[in-house]
Amino acid sequence: MKQIRALVTGRAHVSTSGINLTEAMNLGGEARRNRLKVIEGALSVENQLDTVILHYFFGSSHERRAVFESLVLNSDWCSFAAKRKLITHIINEQNLLSGREKGEFDKLMKDVMAVRNAFAHGKISSDDKRAWLSYFEGTPRKVELTDEYLTEIETLLLGAFDKTFALATAIGATKLGQTPMPRCTHVYQDFPGAHCVSACLRSFLIDNGKTPPSQKQTLDEAKAHGLCAPIGDFVLAENIGKFCALFGIDLEKIDGRKIPKVLTNGEGILIGCWNYEKAGQQHCVRFCEHVSAEKFRVMNPAARSEKERFPEMETRQIDEWKCDIFKIHLKS
Repeated sequence: MKQIRALVTGRAHVSTSGINLTEAMNLGGEARRNRLKVIEGALSVENQLDTVILHYFFGSSHERRAVFESLVLNSDWCSFAAKRKLITHIINEQNLLSGREKGEFDKLMKDVMAVRNAFAHGKISSDDKRAWLSYFEGTPRKVELTDEYLTEIETLLLGAFDKTFALATAIGATKLGQTPMPRCTHVYQDFPGAHCVSACLRSFLIDNGKTPPSQKQTLDEAKAHGLCAPIGDFVLAENIGKFCALFGIDLEKIDGRKIPKVLTNGEGILIGCWNYEKAGQQHCVRFCEHVSAEKFRVMNPAARSEKERFPEMETRQIDEWKCDIFKIHLKS
């Protein structure tokens, strides 16, 4: 798919002591990439709301379901706020939530909408050490995009998706047996300083109830322990085990390169490919679930589209792409 080019503007804070403009531009670029992830995360939540609304009005197979979705739900006048009102009516009528749960859910949706609007319409600025988001919400506001703040946003969006998915399940729009896979949080590898292993470990830690450091923090830690290549921000292959250990994770290479049929709590699988997509590239993905005897699904941190976030792989590709299979588990 063609990657479009577009002009991107930003603001750099200049002080009397001067700044490194290259670093300021890089930091601004990282902030803009996080902006896109926030928008995508909020869209995933909104899609779950659409699923609930469609099922409430039309069930699973009504002939006008697709027309309603395209002409109403996907229209520019059916906003997130309007869907919130519809969802509130559905929750009340169907008794899907009760008491304090209803207020907490509505606040969660309001917070998702506010964060989405702030990142979608706000302005990003940076110097060579920090980045900020300036937006309007009742009054002009400006927030520093610290790792702590971004972790709060990440937790909000993941929690909102879980709640909306549970709502879709409660109304019958999604059957538990249709759940696409066990919890396998998608995490994009950061650019610049892209590191697929770091993104996979972050996904694993999130799914095991941990609050992981940012990818930049993990790589800074790896550099401090001499685990990275002299040039470039990536951990050397022979140091992956030591890298995992820094964050309370044991790593074990599986002889025979067979993915276990069953994983217990606190276990996961990393797949390190030395010839990914037969393109001569090194890449790491995280195993999510078995699809069939010959296929399995993975979390791809370098996805370039929605479809590439959780692609299917075939067992033959383990050999063709020269993959190694690693079991990871939390240290006791």
